[in-house]
Amino acid sequence: DKVWTSVEEILTNSIFHAYHNPDWSEKYKRRSVVELSPNEAISLKYARSKEGVFISVQDTGSGLNFQKISSSFERCYKKQEMSQIETKESGAGLGLYVAFELSTHLKIVSHPDFGTLTSCWFSSSSTFDPDYFSFNYFQGTENS
Repeated sequence: DKVWTSVEEILTNSIFHAYHNPDWSEKYKRRSVVELSPNEAISLKYARSKEGVFISVQDTGSGLNFQKISSSFERCYKKQEMSQIETKESGAGLGLYVAFELSTHLKIVSHPDFGTLTSCWFSSSSTFDPDYFSFNYFQGTENS
């Protein structure tokens, strides 16, 4: 369940947040049929072993900057007047936080020209240590 929930959250983030219109508004709206254009792509990879499960989702969108990522986590830790779910028209903005909470390791590599790669490691119950977790974020620049 942890893996499937995380895959769903990361995939939907890639679909609905990676691609934009010329005015920078999000190109695809939730609860709508999405057909990616030929220059848009999302790939899902996974591997499984007795130690756990690895997943990665890569898109060719505009990339995520650290401010977007940190604000998505802030929404989950900051007390708000109304529930995040109640105040959002569609999607609660909790996808990265959910993947963060469910996985043992979350890594985001984002590049403004090439898209975002989000990967998660889920340790099996035999190798899981609740005190061990890591989160990494890397952002490429226009020259790298």
